[in-house]
Amino acid sequence: MRFSWEGNVRELRNCIEYMANICDGVITLEDLPAYIMKESQDAELRNHPLPNEGSTENSPPMILNKADRELATALLTALSKQTLSRTALLEVLKDISPQLSDYHLRQLIEFLRQSGMLRVNKGRRGMELTSLGARFIGL
Repeated sequence: MRFSWEGNVRELRNCIEYMANICDGVITLEDLPAYIMKESQDAELRNHPLPNEGSTENSPPMILNKADRELATALLTALSKQTLSRTALLEVLKDISPQLSDYHLRQLIEFLRQSGMLRVNKGRRGMELTSLGARFIGL
């Protein structure tokens, strides 16, 4: 796996602290934040394109680590009950992950938006679950 770190040292330190907090023991590739896995996978696909066997345009990329998968599931479940703003989602998810930052939540929301699992509206309309997001959480 390759990743071109373009951030500053503080971002690198925060990333390592995040991984150390969510891991039980040894840090593995599965523990890396979603944005690193996605960028690495995108770069790999650009360098070595793969045929889309068995995948459809509606298939979301499954590159979330275990902790982010749990957060994504909780986020989508909360949105299945009501439309929420990012601030309201952060409060709901803090019960599950007290160390969750607004930055990390923004990245997770963007990943889910790009995957087609949620729709981000402007202003007070908040976010809402899409049919793909509903299937992801088993609704």
